[in-house]
Amino acid sequence: MTSLARLQRSFQRHVLAGGAHFESEIAGNARLSAKRRLAIYFGAYRARLVEALGTDYPGLQALAGNNRFEQLAQQYISAHPSSYRNLRWYGGDFPAFLVKSARLRRAPALAEMAAFEQQLGLAFDAADAAPVTVEDIARIPLHEWPQIRFTPHPSVRRLTLHYNVPAVHAAALEGKPLSPLRWARHAVRWLIWRQELVTRYRSLAQDEAPAVDALLRGATFGEICTQFTDSSEPGLRAAALLKGWLREGLICGVEGE
Repeated sequence: MTSLARLQRSFQRHVLAGGAHFESEIAGNARLSAKRRLAIYFGAYRARLVEALGTDYPGLQALAGNNRFEQLAQQYISAHPSSYRNLRWYGGDFPAFLVKSARLRRAPALAEMAAFEQQLGLAFDAADAAPVTVEDIARIPLHEWPQIRFTPHPSVRRLTLHYNVPAVHAAALEGKPLSPLRWARHAVRWLIWRQELVTRYRSLAQDEAPAVDALLRGATFGEICTQFTDSSEPGLRAAALLKGWLREGLICGVEGE
């Protein structure tokens, strides 16, 4: 006699991976055979995972089209059985999976869209932290400025993209016709963060990107200034950017050496 625990484990394996090995354990009737009953559970489980991926990656679904997105999602589900109790985290490996997918070698924009939407989700889920204000910074004595370091808000993310997937994503969320997909020879650096309850993103100026990277590495203000090698007034340029970062809520702490 099969124990309940063993029956449950066998049922779980079937729902996750399918196969016919479990059919003998299930009773059928005139309306539904054992095979059909199990197929309903197998299909419904995967349908919920596809739906969850579509929720996390709406721009990707719009860009790929429903049929292709379904195919890619089903491939991901087969390769990555869920090990999470919370569906929020199930799609975490989807961008990396798409990068490696042979089906996407001619469509890298889909992988970029997935990476972009993943970072948006992570920014939204990041921990809360009170931002530092311009008034807070103004209280720091001038002689301490070269050595102070800034703590970025936990939501701050950096991403480099060749395709204009942010514009396509925005159109998809608004239910508008998708923006024409364009590839840029010179990659565009993007900044992603959450300001209060709103996830924001913007492209970075050519000289701002290395400064943001230095900020995220924990560089001092003096070290950030050294990123502006083409500026005659690196301190003023760094100060102007810092003022903007503060107003955007990108910084939540300041400390000296």
